[in-house]
Amino acid sequence: QSPTMEMPTAGAYANPRVADALVFEAEADVCAALIQDLESGGAAQAKAAQRLGGAIARWSFHPSGCRLVQAALELCTVDVAVALVSELRGSVRRASESKHANF
Repeated sequence: QSPTMEMPTAGAYANPRVADALVFEAEADVCAALIQDLESGGAAQAKAAQRLGGAIARWSFHPSGCRLVQAALELCTVDVAVALVSELRGSVRRASESKHANF
């Protein structure tokens, strides 16, 4: 079963550097699990795509999340990919300048 999209926040930890590292590690783990679900196809893929809905812009600009978004756009049906990419409206210029979201 894939982890949830809820991430710990940096404010939950006393040391900001430790907090940032823990949050980043948790996010990378979530991305890896969701990519695996996308690659599995079928119901797992549909559930992963649904979980991504509403968070495409956030994940697009994330070092691990950009790979997750790329996988979703490559592996999901055209209709699902169109719905997901539509969330980037208004972010295209920023994405083109991003080292992560410029795919």
